This record gives sequence, structure tokens and C-alpha cells, in this order.
Amino acid sequence: MTFANQVKQDLLQDIADMAEFPWLFSKNSETDFSRKRKIDFQSLLHFCICMEVGTTRHELLKYFAFDSSTPSNSAFIQQRSKLLPETFPFLFQQFNSHYQFSLYKEKYQLLACDGSAFSFTRNPLDQDSYFAPDGKTTRGYNQVHVVALFDLLSKRYCDCVVQPIRKKNEFLALTQMIDQNCTTNTVPIFIADRGFHAFNVFAHAIEHNAYFMVRAKDINMRRLLGSDLPTEECFDVQIERILTRSNAKRKRLHPELEEQYRFICRDVTFDYIEHGSGDEYPISLRILRLNISDSGYETIITNLPAEEFSPEEIKALYGLRWGILCAAFCYAHLLGREPLKINASITQRCA
Repeated sequence: MTFANQVKQDLLQDIADMAEFPWLFSKNSETDFSRKRKIDFQSLLHFCICMEVGTTRHELLKYFAFDSSTPSNSAFIQQRSKLLPETFPFLFQQFNSHYQFSLYKEKYQLLACDGSAFSFTRNPLDQDSYFAPDGKTTRGYNQVHVVALFDLLSKRYCDCVVQPIRKKNEFLALTQMIDQNCTTNTVPIFIADRGFHAFNVFAHAIEHNAYFMVRAKDINMRRLLGSDLPTEECFDVQIERILTRSNAKRKRLHPELEEQYRFICRDVTFDYIEHGSGDEYPISLRILRLNISDSGYETIITNLPAEEFSPEEIKALYGLRWGILCAAFCYAHLLGREPLKINASITQRCA
């Protein structure tokens, strides 16, 4: 059996296994999927995964081989509405569990993070995702924002968070995926582009004994970290910062290190200090400004140890990040607007 056929077989078997216990994945476990219908639980999952870009009617006709008894759009929507939001995330994680992830240096898992927006079924009543008519559209449209996590060496997605476009928060999405993807078996290195640099992101990785590499514009880096960084075109420095929620200098535990303090205001999320408390959070960061072309430079914020990862190696590793393809539309399509995580409801029903 070829690898492609094995992958398909594993997916079909996972769906068949779930179909043995459809009540685990149903909103009403006592009645949903209890009657025999043409779109049963197993067919419903198959169809949702197989759908392409056509209308729902056309996709149904294709799936049922243009049979005259093809179920109506309404029948499909009614069946789909019975599924718990955790159904497809559960299937996704079960399917991924069949295959081991490749490791860098037999230890590190390279996980690239990126986000993109996708349009979906128009619904003016959903104000969290709806854009009213403007100069580009006469009817308006709805969008979700998808932040996906992609294993660069194994070439497959391993997590994703879907958010309504008007509640887009890439910092939150990445911290959620950091919390969910740090295991005792590997050491993850989270690699992210501009837009993901935040003390809360760095702290979540550090608290889980993980590593990160985040690109930042020079102006944003200095705004975040302070102006006491080197002025050379290229540098590789270790800096120490003390994060605090209080701007009162008299409350500082180390007044002699005034240049290291960074105040985090009430409106900025930082999960490890409550606003107004006198607690402090020391953080150590490595800042690299690397030459990538004759006149181009990029800044990387990381916590990778200098004794193991040289600037050239970090530049090469960051270059791998472009392996993540913003094709997470399938996740948005399957998950609606729910984050990719296993809710306690399935676990409770199994118990």
C-alpha cells in the first residue's frame, strides 16, 4: 500500500470508529443520529471533508453521484447542526496521532505560526464577522481569521485557532497554541512573523520550557524593549527586562536597574502579573539583527541559547518558516468559529 493510500485509510478508519459512537459528538446525545438517514453521521463527516468551492447543492449532487434522491440543502444543514463543535478537532487530532513528527537535532520540533483571513457564508446578523457593503462589495461579506500552526519538518498542520474577524487577536491565538502544544516528548520552537511579538507570547513559551523566534520591525522592537539596544546594523545581544504592572518607581524591587523596567498597562494582556500588583516578572531575551541581502536586515527576538544556535543557524531556521502555506481555510470551513481544542464535553461523555 502506498503512503497516500495508507493516509486515506487511516482517515476513513478514524471516521468509522467515531461513527460507532455518534452520541459522543452530538449536541443531543439521546436523539441525534439515532434515525436512519441518507446523510448519516459517517457520510456527514465524509461530505464536509470532501466539499470543494461549489455551492452546497452542487457539492451534494457530486457526492451522491447526481442521484435523483440526493438530500436537500436543508437536510444537510440540519444534520450538520447536530454536531458538537469539538467533532472535527477531535478527528483532526486522532488522525495526526498516527504519524510521528520529525525533529530537528533529534530534539526540537519546528512549529511555524501564521494567520490569514477567509470569507465564508454571508450572514449580516453575525456582527462579529460581518462587513457591511462598501466600495468593493454591494452585499457585504463575512470573514474569520485563522491562525495555524505548521510543523515545518513533517509538512503538516498540527493546530489552529479560528476567530471572528472583528475579534481577531493573534497574540491570544498563539498563546493558546503554545499552551496546547508543549509536551514532555519534544522541545518546540515556535517561529512567527511580524505581528506576534508580545511579552505575553514570550512568557507563555518560557513558562512551558519552550523556545521561540519572532520577527519584528526595528521600530516595534525598540518600542517593546526600549531604546538602549545597539545601533550597529548587525548585532546579537542578550538583554534583561523586568516587567511590571505598576508604574510607581518607589515600589520597584530593583531601583538600581531602572533601565531594565518595562511597564505593562491595563489594556495589554500579560497573564503572569495582575494589574496593580507589585509583582515583577524578569525575562531574558536574545535580540539579533541579521543581514539578509545587500541592503536588507531583519530583527529576530528569541530565547534560543547562543552557545547552541549561531546567528547563521537562526537565519536558516527562520527561512524555513515560509514553508507554512496559508491554506488553513479547510480548518475554518470545518470548525466554523470555534478554536481548535478538545472541549471537556467529549471527555465527560466518555467517562
